[in-house]
Amino acid sequence: MTRIMGLLLIAIAIQFILDGTGAAASTWLSAGLSSILNGTVPA
Repeated sequence: MTRIMGLLLIAIAIQFILDGTGAAASTWLSAGLSSILNGTVPA
């Protein structure tokens, strides 16, 4: 039972990590893309 609960906890933790990194990457990508389209990125 302890091993099953540990496996469940690991699965939830991995899901949190993936959700967080996906949201951060999406934010960074959209911010970078909008700044490129607006011409505000230094050369």
